[in-house]
Amino acid sequence: MLITLDGIDADRFDDVDVIEAMNEVAKAYRLGYHNVFAPLNILRYYSAAASPLSPIGKAMFKSMLNSFSMSGIYLKEYGLRLRIVSHGEEISASVVNEEGRIITIIEVPAKKIHATNILNRVVLLSENHRDTEFYRIMAIAVAQEENIGNVNIQFDPNGGGGRTTSDEYSYIQSQNERICLCIVDSDAKYPGSRPGDTAKAVLSLDDPSRPLSRIVITTSMEIENLIPTIVIKDYLGDKNPLRVALDVYEKINENGFTTARLHVDVKNGLRLRELIDKPENSPYYAYWKPVAEAILETEVNPGVCHVDASCDRRSCTCVVIPHLGSNILEQTLPIMRTYLGRQFVQWLDDVMVDEWKRVGRLVIDWCCGSSPKAG
Repeated sequence: MLITLDGIDADRFDDVDVIEAMNEVAKAYRLGYHNVFAPLNILRYYSAAASPLSPIGKAMFKSMLNSFSMSGIYLKEYGLRLRIVSHGEEISASVVNEEGRIITIIEVPAKKIHATNILNRVVLLSENHRDTEFYRIMAIAVAQEENIGNVNIQFDPNGGGGRTTSDEYSYIQSQNERICLCIVDSDAKYPGSRPGDTAKAVLSLDDPSRPLSRIVITTSMEIENLIPTIVIKDYLGDKNPLRVALDVYEKINENGFTTARLHVDVKNGLRLRELIDKPENSPYYAYWKPVAEAILETEVNPGVCHVDASCDRRSCTCVVIPHLGSNILEQTLPIMRTYLGRQFVQWLDDVMVDEWKRVGRLVIDWCCGSSPKAG
């Protein structure tokens, strides 16, 4: 995250709480956990020989002073700031408009900094560590696409899936001692559907008055829906029988159902019985019926399976959309990394671009850091 020190009043430079907070800032800067912007008077004061900071603290503020001319760009690149202030008791947040850009500013009193672990690496909480690595790739790709320089995505990955995610988020937020960005799948099986159980559980526990934590719900059903088709093609090769799923995806696009790519069950696919057993007036049935008809090239009717009228959801062999398996994300992460550096138009499906930019931008704002410094 971008840490700013423009809230430290000059007459409080020697306060014990402020001095300890500045030592913590120096430590976080040295480790590369966060980016820092500070006014020149602060940098000069705390880097001077007579500075009340520790030797490492002085050295790090000297390093910031030497790179001051390059740090101003941070204020234009990031949409979120943690502003340390020399007064006050409570953590608060506000939204400001700077030259047409909406900036969220979280204000944290100096006494809270040295008494907590707020300046440790941001916790990126998701359902598993594979998801957090995908979010790292998204952030790096967006930074490259938008020419955001000198950013190193820094976070502590955390997650366990299901109820564990909501419990962990609730605990972190209630402690109010760590910065936490929580990203969970929407489980939205069609556009506009309500969030699934995990997303609802996390949202129900959220306390908006504690701005150190933020919940993000994907617009796609699952993170797997955001794996680019070209990456899946590279993984499957020409002879893998699962490649038939890509033929179906292409057919979906050709028939104008582009949003289906964001809501299909990539891991498990779709069998006809799952669809025809839904109520005819349900939004799910209304959305997927024309998609299934385009794929199967025949009419789909409630309760009528094309292969076996007596089948159930488990035994149905009428595959509408083939599955790609539960390990598809794990298998494609290394391939996605090889595409970093290319323009989005060269490898992202058009329907995914907005969500990649939205999620990637949030991860950049919350998890921006730098390389560790000597000292």
